[in-house]
Amino acid sequence: MRITLILCFLLSYSFALAQYSVDWTVAPLNPIPEQYTLNHYKLNGKVESFTDVYGKTTTTFNRQGKAISRTGETDQTIWVYDSLGRLAQQKWGDSLLVMATYKTNEKGFITNIAFEGGRVLDIKYDKKGLFISKMEGDTTVVKYSYDAKNRVVQEEFFYHGVPNMLALYEYTDSPEGLTVKTTHINRNLGEMDVYTQKFNDRGDMVMRDNKKQNFKYDSHYNILSSTGRDFPVKYEYVYFDEVPNKKKK
Repeated sequence: MRITLILCFLLSYSFALAQYSVDWTVAPLNPIPEQYTLNHYKLNGKVESFTDVYGKTTTTFNRQGKAISRTGETDQTIWVYDSLGRLAQQKWGDSLLVMATYKTNEKGFITNIAFEGGRVLDIKYDKKGLFISKMEGDTTVVKYSYDAKNRVVQEEFFYHGVPNMLALYEYTDSPEGLTVKTTHINRNLGEMDVYTQKFNDRGDMVMRDNKKQNFKYDSHYNILSSTGRDFPVKYEYVYFDEVPNKKKK
């Protein structure tokens, strides 16, 4: 699983409870309402499962590249698909309680999420297929704005319809990759956090505020481990149609 833009751009402490992350490397399909495909996880090859060694979770995929389960130390999540392969439900726990039911459009984009507790969210897209807002009834939950290259430049969160958190992104392209300046503004607390990240041409974050990060990859160019930052990662992979002694360690 790559420490790519989708993960490294997860909003910091003030945005930690946001339900959505931004899929920066496959615009215009960003952000994503649900992270459940190989593409969304930034995995290459015919991955059957990957394990986050330090996070102690294993995610398993079907041959169509869609997640079917994620198992942790104390819980389990199951994704259920309809006859057309579209995401239909998410279940959780030993009893496999239905936590969410999904509706999708003709392109397979999620348009509606109905939670077990009664909460219903509507996902809106523009004519380009860009995810522009998440609504709860007539109340805005989050809104996105894009630049001419379909990259998110503004991400705004609302609390009971009132804007309270804002993220701004500035991009600089170079032959070595992409540099992104991120500004987080917490309007409630009057706090602002600004930092700069650099990404290589694979979309992996190699530096944040002059602190480097290095990666080790397997033969499919999926990240095995990282060094150089405060929170190293380690992943293990199993691929379809590969014999056990070729599992990626």
